[in-house]
Amino acid sequence: DSAEASQDIMDWLRARQMNELLTRTVVLINHQSPAKPHLDLDATVSHFRNSEQHDVLEIPWDEHLAEAGPINLDLLNKTTRRQFVKVAAMLVDSLPPT
Repeated sequence: DSAEASQDIMDWLRARQMNELLTRTVVLINHQSPAKPHLDLDATVSHFRNSEQHDVLEIPWDEHLAEAGPINLDLLNKTTRRQFVKVAAMLVDSLPPT
């Protein structure tokens, strides 16, 4: 449900010529339930990867995230934690050198 809002934010950044932020954007698709998502996941990923030229990572449904409280990294599923470490590394790699 927030894929459309994400596109709106990208359009807003583009309209304000904030292209540097757009070039460093990583789209995270967070599964909110263990059930199959309602949106067309393949089409959404394809749109952000191909049309928008962004890296896309899926964050699997995680029981600890579903609690909607403070996040303790030690309580995340190993796969979920790995995806968050991966996106952190991607974002650090995109920072300008000092």
